[in-house]
Amino acid sequence: GARMELQGDCLSTGDFVSGICLAVRGVEEEGGHFQVKDVCVPGPAPQKELKRGEEKFVALVSGLNIGEEKQDPLSLQLFVDYITGALGNSDGMAHKITRTVVVGNVIKDVAEVPIHDDKKEASKKINHLKEADMFLTQLASSMPLDIMPGPNDPCNVSMPQQPFHRCLLPGTTGHPNVERVTNPHQFTVDGVTFMGTSGQNVDDIMKFVVHDDRLGAMAATLEWCHSTPTAPDTLPCFPFSDKDPFIVGECPHVYFVGNQPKLETGTIEGRDGQQVKVIALPAFSETHTCTLVNLQDLSCHPITFSVDSLEVLE
Repeated sequence: GARMELQGDCLSTGDFVSGICLAVRGVEEEGGHFQVKDVCVPGPAPQKELKRGEEKFVALVSGLNIGEEKQDPLSLQLFVDYITGALGNSDGMAHKITRTVVVGNVIKDVAEVPIHDDKKEASKKINHLKEADMFLTQLASSMPLDIMPGPNDPCNVSMPQQPFHRCLLPGTTGHPNVERVTNPHQFTVDGVTFMGTSGQNVDDIMKFVVHDDRLGAMAATLEWCHSTPTAPDTLPCFPFSDKDPFIVGECPHVYFVGNQPKLETGTIEGRDGQQVKVIALPAFSETHTCTLVNLQDLSCHPITFSVDSLEVLE
């Protein structure tokens, strides 16, 4: 078919990336130009009705980066004690947490060491995995736990990332309520549909757009009905011959992305009445913060763990 140059103020190339499908309406002008007057995107996709139930919470935490030199072990332990109920229930939420999701980057990234070099450096990642296994075992002993891989973790780089191998976290995976899941990950709790990634999709989109609005990039992936449009152009992914695993065929109620620069939340409204809570999760190793999502009204409650927060909880 013929190629035409698209022009018009309503079509900003800095707001789009490769790999998306859209329709444009306009008129053909002299010189082979197409003057765009309107742009139509596929989504958001249809959404199931949200049924309001009793107040429960899902805990989301990303970027634990266990093994990082600057990591504060006190914050990690406070997080575990809060989730498991060891710190009490002074805020009225801790005992209502029904599930915890670890959103990628469980351990600190360790550079590969050539075979002829010192093996002490190569053994660091093994020690980090042992620490992570002991940490996650404490969470798994009290509630359902989903573990997503991230860019720093010893899993495949190509999207969708496959789950942690069970031999990497032997103590944690021995619990029946632990799910080693893929990235992206989708699940449902009490009728509330969650969809999330460990951050690679949004990080890659931000390299090509002209804005720095990460929630806007997340909203765009829902409107495009594709969570990872830049794969495989600039983000590696597995080749699929019969389907695209990143197509968003059903709009979630909660959409989260991990390992982002800061905590951001918002609500997206679709043209057919869809409402999605979008959450950009920061790295716990930097902010010492996790986020609780209320299944009753989808409100978000960030919890920060430090010496100061310990005094408040007491």
